[in-house]
Amino acid sequence: MEITFDDWLQTAKQMRKDNSFMHRWSPETLAIWLRGGCKCAYCDCDLLESRAVAYFLSARDHVLPKSKYPALKSHPNNLVPTCKACNTIKAYWDANDAAEEIPIVSTNVHVLTDDQRAELLSRCRRYIKSKRPEIVHEFEKEKELIQISLRGERTTAAGNTQAAFLVEKNDKPPCG
Repeated sequence: MEITFDDWLQTAKQMRKDNSFMHRWSPETLAIWLRGGCKCAYCDCDLLESRAVAYFLSARDHVLPKSKYPALKSHPNNLVPTCKACNTIKAYWDANDAAEEIPIVSTNVHVLTDDQRAELLSRCRRYIKSKRPEIVHEFEKEKELIQISLRGERTTAAGNTQAAFLVEKNDKPPCG
């Protein structure tokens, strides 16, 4: 027998009732996490790896953007647990409106079926996976520039490294 979202919701409510320390979790959010195995719906990372990940580096994402599909804003099949990285990459991207994909729901839909949800999640995973290399490359460039600055050097617009002009606390920074 398949466990439904309502089953997870009842489990979540019971957990909160039996454990006063669970007050930080709304029953709905806890049910979404339980249904998702406490893993990011997009990259499968463990959201219970640490308190920092669970409380500060995770999010509850709308598979279809709530701005475009307001009727699905609170629909359980439109809500998934995610890590902050995937949530940030996906942002407002619409899996239903993806290039080279046939839309599977209309913007005025009120219910998202399990099959539709599965297809939309698959599209989201592919999108995020395709964006990661670009984002990692950008970060590596940012990291290099920061490390150059920490060594007391600077990089010109042409990419050449020069000795940095160090400013005393009371001096004004050079212009240009």
